[in-house]
Amino acid sequence: MTKFIVLLIATTTCNVAMANDSPTLTFENSDGSQTSIAAPGLIITFSDGQLVGVNGDTTVTLDLNQLRKMYFGQATGIDSTTAANDGTTTIYTLGGVLIGKYPSFAEAKAQLQAGVYIVKTANKTFKTTIK
Repeated sequence: MTKFIVLLIATTTCNVAMANDSPTLTFENSDGSQTSIAAPGLIITFSDGQLVGVNGDTTVTLDLNQLRKMYFGQATGIDSTTAANDGTTTIYTLGGVLIGKYPSFAEAKAQLQAGVYIVKTANKTFKTTIK
């Protein structure tokens, strides 16, 4: 039943992903972790119990059994400005363009220019501001 509901939501809202006023699609898993991907140009497919979102060079694969919800939004708010050292840290622009991969969030902060970024660690995805 959950898979059907997720499929129905994804199918119903897929065209909305192309709207300019909602540039990101965020997926929330049952453990509370979130993953966001730029919505314009996003292609969503389902295979072997997995949701696969592809947008250019960015691919997100999620287990449908773990997916709690997904929603569209603007990548303009700041959810967090700190993070624990969770190992490899990947940094993206708000538009979803990969900036780089760093051994830790602290090292990424030291090398980034001032701006707002999406940060993905092993345990968490969030937005941060570098001043």
